[in-house]
Amino acid sequence: MAITDIFQYMIANTDMSLSALHNYRIIQTDSSLQYYPMAYDFDFSGLVDAPYARPDYRLPIKRTTDRLFRGNSCHPPALMSDVVGLFKTQKDSIYAALKGISGLTPDRYKEASTFLDEFYKELNDPNTIKKVFTEPCRRQ
Repeated sequence: MAITDIFQYMIANTDMSLSALHNYRIIQTDSSLQYYPMAYDFDFSGLVDAPYARPDYRLPIKRTTDRLFRGNSCHPPALMSDVVGLFKTQKDSIYAALKGISGLTPDRYKEASTFLDEFYKELNDPNTIKKVFTEPCRRQ
């Protein structure tokens, strides 16, 4: 779940809720007894930046391109650190997947990659990681 939570933050998707199964499905593989959250429907995410998308009026953001961590649960700081490390090691693969989208114009690719650059800048700042992923859980 921590991976999914940070992924949703990375793409600035606030149009989801695991508890309400809004833009989530729970899946189970044949080879495992574990359940996994499967997120979908990203048109309201900041990465997609659809012209019709608007954030929910109840959220403290003005644009879909504003990131807001809406983690579905609080995760131990050590786990969050591991998941942040995972995103850092997968950075090249994430950008390659973006570049591999057929029909993506050069201008749109530049906008999307700049959007991801901002995310990775945050991941390289320990204070931002603490502020975004850890401190909100301590206040609950």
